[in-house]
Amino acid sequence: MFFSLAVGSGSLIMLGSYNPFRNNCYKDSLIISILDSATSLTAGFAMFSILGYLAGTLDVGVENVVSTGPGLAFVTFPEATTQMPVPHLWAILFFVMLYTLGLGSEIGLLESVLVFFCDRYPYLQARRAWAAGVGSLVCFLIGIPFVTQGGEELLNIFNDYAAGTSVLFMAIFEMVMIMWIYGVKRFISNLKEMLGEKTGNMGYYMKTAWVVMSPGVLFFILIVTLVTYKPSHDPENPSSIPAWGDGLGWAIVAASVLQIPIWATVAVVKADGTTLKEKIYQSLWPDFLMVIQDNSLEMSVHNGDKVRSIHPALDGDMSERKAYVNSGFAGKDD
Repeated sequence: MFFSLAVGSGSLIMLGSYNPFRNNCYKDSLIISILDSATSLTAGFAMFSILGYLAGTLDVGVENVVSTGPGLAFVTFPEATTQMPVPHLWAILFFVMLYTLGLGSEIGLLESVLVFFCDRYPYLQARRAWAAGVGSLVCFLIGIPFVTQGGEELLNIFNDYAAGTSVLFMAIFEMVMIMWIYGVKRFISNLKEMLGEKTGNMGYYMKTAWVVMSPGVLFFILIVTLVTYKPSHDPENPSSIPAWGDGLGWAIVAASVLQIPIWATVAVVKADGTTLKEKIYQSLWPDFLMVIQDNSLEMSVHNGDKVRSIHPALDGDMSERKAYVNSGFAGKDD
């Protein structure tokens, strides 16, 4: 799910931000999850059919055919296409599929970065094409080391660390912050406010899945990943990556994971209040509030104890702000 749906990378949130407020995101999430699972199953059937075909042709076990990493796509599968009827056709179809797959993934990931910069610096909206060009050029330059002589080892480092451990950390933080700090009851209330009765009855299953099962499974996977961790550097294997390669991998993990506690600390330090408890409390209060008016959203800015807004219902004292911070699943009714 982390790779096929880009969970934890922001792509889904970015794409969802383009939807109208009343869009049935609940139905969309079910459709996307089902299609993603079906696509993964279809790809699995295709992959293991080819591996089984090669194993039968070579009269060896499947485990002796598989080569991990990029070798599976650039060695094993091309070799299989050469032994099929009309090999040139299958080779063209395979690499076209591989190209479109990589291009589609890159568009989603790059767009997530572009949306952040264009929202943070609005003047870039009028220069969106230039921003996309600069972003593509930066990605191209970053990708050059991966096609050098040691590119495969560098790719394995990024694949083992950046695309695995760090994403698990961020997904756990995301689940805990939304379902426990913001609160699952408020999250469901927001969905019902957006969709009305289209959400149906979100009972204990959905609450348990969001609050207990998903964070629990992610945390379990993270623990297993850390316990079974083996450095890529092998002193007895001269062809393995050097020891600094593992250090580079953990530096990549730290560069992304530490962003969360660092900026959380900055928010607490800058928050109003005289005690640490007050600062933490204030830092949990959002900078922006939203209210629906005429089927559209109005944005207001929270500043101290007042709210400035073109919507009169939001102007005034914020004495009820404590209702916006709860313990999630076990909290009182809003």
